[in-house]
Amino acid sequence: MRPKTTIFAGNPGGGKSTLLNAVVGKKLFTAGCSDDGGGVTQTFRSEAHNGHFFCDTPGLDDAKRRTEAAKQITNAIKSSHGPTQLIFVLTITSGRLAAGELLTLKLVLDALANQEVPIGTNFGIICNHLSQRDMARFDGEKGVELVKKLLPGGYQTENIVFMPSVPELEDEENATAPPKIAARVQEFVQNMTTSEVDVKKVQDVQVDEWERKYQDMEASVDAKMAKLEDELNRCIQRTDVMQNKAHSPVDFRFLLCLFGLFGFVLLIYKMTSG
Repeated sequence: MRPKTTIFAGNPGGGKSTLLNAVVGKKLFTAGCSDDGGGVTQTFRSEAHNGHFFCDTPGLDDAKRRTEAAKQITNAIKSSHGPTQLIFVLTITSGRLAAGELLTLKLVLDALANQEVPIGTNFGIICNHLSQRDMARFDGEKGVELVKKLLPGGYQTENIVFMPSVPELEDEENATAPPKIAARVQEFVQNMTTSEVDVKKVQDVQVDEWERKYQDMEASVDAKMAKLEDELNRCIQRTDVMQNKAHSPVDFRFLLCLFGLFGFVLLIYKMTSG
């Protein structure tokens, strides 16, 4: 039986190393931030545990190390020993996904675009460090659907999970995830299917023109958020019209669609209003 490889990717400070340690149940990877604010992980590391390889990779958001980090991520993907899981660790701050993190996701998946079975529909996302308020907004199917709407480049996945922040661990070096978070991330990784990676078809992760690509991604996120807000406003307008026609015959099919949409747009309204 060929060993499975699990690769964690994401930007510095997202919690990749801590979550990887939670998956394996012991400290194999050094977690935390360096003195200059970048990540501790500067080269990819692969560790074997129970016949399963786990890879920690550096982030692309550090301008000084970006080119080398891209090479290290490419090397990590090419180190795959067989069935592979690619999991991105993103953070949600004040109800928003950062453009830099979505750009990292896109560039890494672009490097795998030539695979016989594209990984662009079978990757994982762990949204980490959510505040208590954001966990209430996002955790569940509606949060998954929102994240999917913000994904770039036509990439889509159902493998999305949300993890709360643990404030008491923020300044702790090589922190250990609490048991509940460890159990949740372990279950997520265990249940996620694998993809076959043909290492000969893996392209280099391209980080040239980062600033332009970053600005394009930021504009794309803003446009998608504006569209979601517009859906909310139109839903509110339709509700007002229905209230004005309270004594008129009602199209119950429309009501069912409206109530289904209302739960989702309510999440957007809460997010955009504060």
